[in-house]
Amino acid sequence: MSLMEIALAIIYTAVFIFLIFRLPFFRIHTLPRKFITGVFFLKLLCGLALAFLYKYHYPDPEKYADTIKYFNDSKVMYELIYTDPLAFFQLLFTINNEQVPHLKHYVHLMDWWTLESQTIIKINALMRIFSGGYYFVHVVFFVFLSLIGLVAFYKFLNRVIPGHLLCKYISVFFVPSVLFWGSGALKEGVFIFANGIFFYSLYEILSKKATALRLLTCIFGIYLLMFNQYYLVALLVPCLIAFVVTTYTNSKRVGWSFSVISLGYWLIVLNTYRIFPKFDFIKSLYKKQQHFIGYTSDVNVASLIDYEVLKPTFLSLLECTPMAFFNSIFRPHILEIKNPLMLVAALENLLYIILFIIIIISFNRVRVQRLFRFPIIQFSIYFSVLLFLLIGLVVPVAGAIVRYKVPLLIYWTFVLMLMIDRQKLSDRIGVLKPIISYFYGIELKLKKNTFFS
Repeated sequence: MSLMEIALAIIYTAVFIFLIFRLPFFRIHTLPRKFITGVFFLKLLCGLALAFLYKYHYPDPEKYADTIKYFNDSKVMYELIYTDPLAFFQLLFTINNEQVPHLKHYVHLMDWWTLESQTIIKINALMRIFSGGYYFVHVVFFVFLSLIGLVAFYKFLNRVIPGHLLCKYISVFFVPSVLFWGSGALKEGVFIFANGIFFYSLYEILSKKATALRLLTCIFGIYLLMFNQYYLVALLVPCLIAFVVTTYTNSKRVGWSFSVISLGYWLIVLNTYRIFPKFDFIKSLYKKQQHFIGYTSDVNVASLIDYEVLKPTFLSLLECTPMAFFNSIFRPHILEIKNPLMLVAALENLLYIILFIIIIISFNRVRVQRLFRFPIIQFSIYFSVLLFLLIGLVVPVAGAIVRYKVPLLIYWTFVLMLMIDRQKLSDRIGVLKPIISYFYGIELKLKKNTFFS
């Protein structure tokens, strides 16, 4: 890393801190700017650690590290600004352009110009205009983008569910996998940014506070979600439709609406192949799993796990479902740790197991029923369960499972934490009373905005 790269990274870090303290977007009563700045520095440390890990620890990062490949491919696109501006803007604003005669040559110069990777390569190419072509400066940019997404999502949660500030702080800002993988120059950071700006602007529109800027932000957010990780679209569509319908109509039958819309949607999706044979959802899952299996055969993967081989039939999908859920929710576990990253992921999964146990001990049916009346809770559960299933069906690598879960962990953590009945837990396990009282005190200070003073 050169002195110029270090200097630029420091300068942009200072610029972003200045923006945190000046932009109205970051003015939130329950989220002080100095806390946001602290999160920014924490994410910066995670992003830099991840960058050093990829560049200096992984063998042959130019070949195997996706973040480096996105960055290198973006150089090909960026240089077109000076040599062929028309081609640059065509690549920037079009998709599926691999077969366009004028663009085919440039596409072939890149290693990873696929439908799913184009968006992050385009973002890196635009960043190069300001970054001087330094990778660690891009990391700083991605950290700030994902921070915007987290803050926007926090503001969205404040709109849809009042209170529960400690749950929001932990689930939005301090889930280990989200904090680490969401701070690199990776698709996870783009998802966090897109997810936050989309839901924040969407809810403002549904609340009849639509402006041209919010509408454009909403469209831009859904565009990034669609083309950054396209496999998420199939899972998001029914959940989004149900969320919009129940929020806009202020429906009292939230659970019923989500169930009917989801059931109807999946009946259509799973039977579309009968009319359009090319659109076979289960067969696409089968091909995706085969792709992963082929990859593990070509590369020495240290974190390969046991899995059920999926066949392109609905019956096979049902048979594979139990192990799919087990793998995606509980793997890697503490008995299969092979490196420090797997240790962190295993400890995180252990915390979720403890959280499940706490929920069972403190279960309050009335509390859960009340929570399930909120559309965002139903959305979070449906989306998380569907993504858990998808990941478990197609991904046989523990390391990849950890990263693929990042988009759902904020939702999942928030719902699980809300389901804990503090009073019942305190009554049933008396030894926990001091700890519960301590966290309750933090919650009160957060509400009064005195915790950071």
